Amino acid sequence: MAPICPPAPAPLGATPGSSTAAALPVGEATGSLDVLPTADIQKLVDDWLAAQNSGDLAAYLALYAERFEGVRRSGERVARMDRKGWAADRSRMFQKKMVVTAEEVSISPAPSMAEVLFTQTWSSGSYRMSAPSASSS
Repeated sequence: MAPICPPAPAPLGATPGSSTAAALPVGEATGSLDVLPTADIQKLVDDWLAAQNSGDLAAYLALYAERFEGVRRSGERVARMDRKGWAADRSRMFQKKMVVTAEEVSISPAPSMAEVLFTQTWSSGSYRMSAPSASSS
């Protein structure tokens, strides 16, 4: 499975107050510009959800490309970070049990990437948020 590499600043990952988008660079995954099957893209989303819901930080981070840049939104605050900063932030998040869902998943495969849009619900303890995914192209 190819790493997720959304265009900056769209994030992939559940953080309180964040939106979510994923771009899957098919050329990097297959060495060609073939369209990746929708089932493979859905499996990537399922793996992303499973990693978070099981608390498997290593599996979660393995889904992100080395050139990933993340954005964490919490209310009015916005923090942009490189992959290393994102991983450190996620490691704090993974210390608590969380429940993440993706509803209304829409997958649009294309020769150079796949766009996945969904409404994400994220909760941990007494905090819960729901946000539509941001567009990536």
